[in-house]
Amino acid sequence: MNWYQLRKWVVIFVVLVGGVLCYKYFFKSWSPYYQEKLYKDPRPLLVQALQIFDEHPSTEKKALDLGAGAGNDTALLLKNGWQVWANDKEAEAIQVISMRTDIEPYRQHLTLICASFTELPWDTLPLFDLVYAGYALPFIDRDNFAGVWDTIVNALQPQGILAVHFFGAHHEGFNWWERRNMNFFTKEEIVHLLNGFEIIALEESADINERGIMDHSFSVVAKKNEKP
Repeated sequence: MNWYQLRKWVVIFVVLVGGVLCYKYFFKSWSPYYQEKLYKDPRPLLVQALQIFDEHPSTEKKALDLGAGAGNDTALLLKNGWQVWANDKEAEAIQVISMRTDIEPYRQHLTLICASFTELPWDTLPLFDLVYAGYALPFIDRDNFAGVWDTIVNALQPQGILAVHFFGAHHEGFNWWERRNMNFFTKEEIVHLLNGFEIIALEESADINERGIMDHSFSVVAKKNEKP
């Protein structure tokens, strides 16, 4: 093999490896996540929120599950008698939820919406007694977060329950490309966002996870105040 041929193969190798690394770095596939989480237990935050709701139950039980993912939390809501609007921007997530066998008896109480938070048809949705977002809100970029947050607040009935996660300012695990389209908050900023709510639970977690990465997050359950 002469020098010219060797150089050509080196260039091809570099291009192929670079392409694979760039795809892995800049484009995230959620498919492995859905398969890993499918039919797992619902998140404790939603269980806590339902317990709080049941202390003062409403005749209406309408819930919005934002960023529903594999549908574990959606399934819990349906099994507990809720009418659920489940949303995710990934078409694969909507497909995974629609094929779950455990929601089959409740299908008439489920509405699936494939859209980003900024593209949700908010004007066509009802007012909700519960709005839940399990590790979904951090994936709204800072420029759009304020508008989406206001819309979520307005979509909640007075005395309705809000149950959401936020990533803290020290949260790791995302590269700079991913972080540019995300949001991270301090505890003080979260308290400010919850103006107009009775904060029932605001729990902070900051631990090094099994991958050696700082997992800094907040779990919030709050009740929307009655209109003045």
